Amino acid sequence: MNAFQRQYLTYQEIVFMINLNPDLEIESGFRGTVKSLVDHKIFDKLIFITLIANAAILCLKWYNMDIELELQLETVNTAFMVVYLLEFGLKFFAYRMLYFKNNWNRLDITAIAILLVAFICGKFFARSNIAIKVMKAFRIVRLLRLIKRIHVLRVILYAILNSASKLFNVGGILMMFFFIFSVLGNELFATTKISAPLDEEFVNFKNIGNAFLVLLRSCTGEAWPDILSALGRERSLTY
Repeated sequence: MNAFQRQYLTYQEIVFMINLNPDLEIESGFRGTVKSLVDHKIFDKLIFITLIANAAILCLKWYNMDIELELQLETVNTAFMVVYLLEFGLKFFAYRMLYFKNNWNRLDITAIAILLVAFICGKFFARSNIAIKVMKAFRIVRLLRLIKRIHVLRVILYAILNSASKLFNVGGILMMFFFIFSVLGNELFATTKISAPLDEEFVNFKNIGNAFLVLLRSCTGEAWPDILSALGRERSLTY
């Protein structure tokens, strides 16, 4: 990355992100003290360490784990949630409504809200409830906060966001080619006799939709030589 590209991404970072510390006159009272606390580098590093520890804890869960250990992990995750709630409370007290002008803060409060709802619902419904499991799975969203605190990751994220519109254009062209070859596949192979891995339901070229799905599957590399072999077989007395 040359100097011009780095400068461009820096400008884009300024455009995409409103400064975390808006111009707010420091008060001499308790609010000013809280603002000084949340703006301090040590406070930010403590939250960063908490996020790393949270990521490590999320790696400790496995299928059919001991119930007692699972409950202990849930207790630790609850403690992390309390820390995040405390961080939100302090920053909201310091910045008031200015807190919500930052996009990262909105992501933080959204993740915290989902976890809080899951925690409350877990007290009234069974732990096996699928909705609660889905909401608890959103705890992984908290790890996105690491991007906010690692400059290199932020630069990569902003580069991806800047390229998103162009990627959609490339995706549109690819879909057009898929459609063209789906039509060709339907014209050429619609009458092909069905044999494994082809089937009567989805894996065939009898209509444009199925042909499109077969092409997508072939692009992933899943059994595409078998599909090619089935399409190339010649009819005989036994086939």
